[in-house]
Amino acid sequence: MQQAQDQRTPTPLIAGLVGGAFALLGVLKMPYGYYSAMRIAIVSACVVMTIGAIARRKPFATAPLIFVALFVMFVKGLSKDTWQAIDLGVAVLLVALGAWLAHQPVRDGAL
Repeated sequence: MQQAQDQRTPTPLIAGLVGGAFALLGVLKMPYGYYSAMRIAIVSACVVMTIGAIARRKPFATAPLIFVALFVMFVKGLSKDTWQAIDLGVAVLLVALGAWLAHQPVRDGAL
């Protein structure tokens, strides 16, 4: 039987895959309303992954997630080409960080 400190959960990976999928679809030409929903999905994924990073005692992983969440929510007015590159980078970051966090043991039985 595993102890609570050795448990691993897929929550950050699921959040990273969902946020990454929304960001990856943002590379395509989508209606304006999609980008509003995409921002909410990416920020939500970043929040879940940040909680997961804290539960795993990996606080350095919170910095890129907080940066992505703030950037996606508050930066406006960039060109479509620039946003496509940013969306692709965000997708890769969320999936990679989610996969890495999912393989880290959870401490104190948290998320």
